[in-house]
Amino acid sequence: MTRTDDQNYENRPDGISKQNWTNLVNYWYSPEFQEKEKGKFGELDFYKSVYTKKDGSFKESTLSQQFLEDANNKVKECLASSSSKSRVDIENEVFDDLMYNGEVPKPVKKQNEDLRQKNQALKSKFDDTTQSLKAIASHLA
Repeated sequence: MTRTDDQNYENRPDGISKQNWTNLVNYWYSPEFQEKEKGKFGELDFYKSVYTKKDGSFKESTLSQQFLEDANNKVKECLASSSSKSRVDIENEVFDDLMYNGEVPKPVKKQNEDLRQKNQALKSKFDDTTQSLKAIASHLA
């Protein structure tokens, strides 16, 4: 049974403030969370989050805007010609190609792999916690 927004807001567990519960429910159903749930966070997204301000504009004195425009254009080209790879995989390949001219230095490859493994472990913990919170919320409903 799918609940309405009002039903989700009304099923607040004891000990959680109304505002915190509302924020959590809103986050669970936000496009941002849905994207993260699907594992769609790649190197281009990370790069953009580092080099843009909160309003989405680019920080001064950087070539970031041009880099991201070039990357996005190349991602579009690759998506049009490849249906077997995920968007994140394509974005990561484009990032590596543009950032390192196709030759990612070995220390960077190792660091990226270590970070991917740590990210996967954190995602797993996050997923477990989310499932627990959802189970608690459904039991209290």
